[in-house]
Amino acid sequence: LLRRATAAIDNVAAGKVPKDVFAFLAPRKKFPLKRADGGIFADPVGYARYDRAAEVFAAIDAPAAARLLKDLAPLFEQACREFGGAACAYPDAFTRAAAHLLEAPVPAPTPRLKPSEKGIVFTYADERLERLSPAQKQLLRMGPKNQTRISAKLREIVLELGKTSR
Repeated sequence: LLRRATAAIDNVAAGKVPKDVFAFLAPRKKFPLKRADGGIFADPVGYARYDRAAEVFAAIDAPAAARLLKDLAPLFEQACREFGGAACAYPDAFTRAAAHLLEAPVPAPTPRLKPSEKGIVFTYADERLERLSPAQKQLLRMGPKNQTRISAKLREIVLELGKTSR
């Protein structure tokens, strides 16, 4: 569990989606699209696929999570070094990952999409959104409500981490 969490934090801090780490959490259904006014849009119905994950994350006890990150820092750092993580200083690595996600804007509930050059996949029509890292775009795909819940919990944990020195 600690190695999985370490890999996920390292991935997100680097802007990557920790899909290999959390493959078991991936939604089974494809994201639904809406066609309207000659355009393609994200269908907000699809955000419900992430409601459970956001609910679980929002239920995390922030003070306990901060204590855990601090108390287990040597073990997180060891796990990080074992898989060649980019930055293995904990709990700073968590703070960097959180900050990266918190930089993502909250888009409209139905952002306009366009077919990608690959054909099957859709990209954001808004270049500002499309330029975001894969980790940030994954957070956007969870929907504004879930993104807001997750962002609030990230802020809460980071605040708790800052209350005491390591």
